[in-house]
Amino acid sequence: MDFIYKLSNESWDSIFHGNDVNIMFNSFLNIYLRIFYSSFPPIRTKSRNNKSNWITLGVKTSCIRNGEVFLFCRNSNNPDLKQYYNTCCKILANIIKEAKRIAYN
Repeated sequence: MDFIYKLSNESWDSIFHGNDVNIMFNSFLNIYLRIFYSSFPPIRTKSRNNKSNWITLGVKTSCIRNGEVFLFCRNSNNPDLKQYYNTCCKILANIIKEAKRIAYN
């Protein structure tokens, strides 16, 4: 609301009295950006480092493969495929546990 209020109260006379389109545009842009940055100041946030050392290439590949198997399993009524998916999930869970154990020890 502050942005709209400042735009509506701005005097735009300097823009409409020019003859050169480039000068008129630059003047408009300067006024607009001044109001924009005063209404929406940049907010600094602290970024957290979420990089986990235990996520290896093998874990990433296994997760991608498990996702592909899930998509096949979701669209199928084949009980063998569902059993294969459950087996893949158990193996992936064990791989992740072992990778975390190795990384944190």
